[in-house]
Amino acid sequence: MIPELRASIQEARIAALIGRTCLSSVAAVHMGRVAAAWNAIAPQRIAATREVHGATMVLHPTKGWRRIRHKRLGIA
Repeated sequence: MIPELRASIQEARIAALIGRTCLSSVAAVHMGRVAAAWNAIAPQRIAATREVHGATMVLHPTKGWRRIRHKRLGIA
């Protein structure tokens, strides 16, 4: 996936979450930092991502789902 497209999809997800829930501005800023950090390090082979508590799950085409802690990304 093109990095710009991945970033715009993540921004849309964050906007949808903010609209659906009562996220504080701190939570929104944190989600933005998570997305920015992920976009900076994500290789092109990542097929999908999903957020779980304290981590980002990535789907690798041949290795399956892998969990990367936010602490490892430096955003915890």
